[in-house]
Amino acid sequence: MVNKNTIQTAEYIYQADQPGDNPSSYSKNHIKVVCSDDITLTHLVPLTTENTDYNTVMEWVADGNTITDNDPN
Repeated sequence: MVNKNTIQTAEYIYQADQPGDNPSSYSKNHIKVVCSDDITLTHLVPLTTENTDYNTVMEWVADGNTITDNDPN
């Protein structure tokens, strides 16, 4: 479970819609979230408001933080 107080970084992950697609047709798939407290954990959070971790990340963004977007398109 993602704790917004321990989020260090968040980055959109892109994936091909179909195997063999070139990067111009990739779409956002997840958010890779790195949290660090006593240990470092990486979470892959799906892009859906039905996911509590996604909502936690959106609260983190509302607090003034930014999700890195390395859009390959």
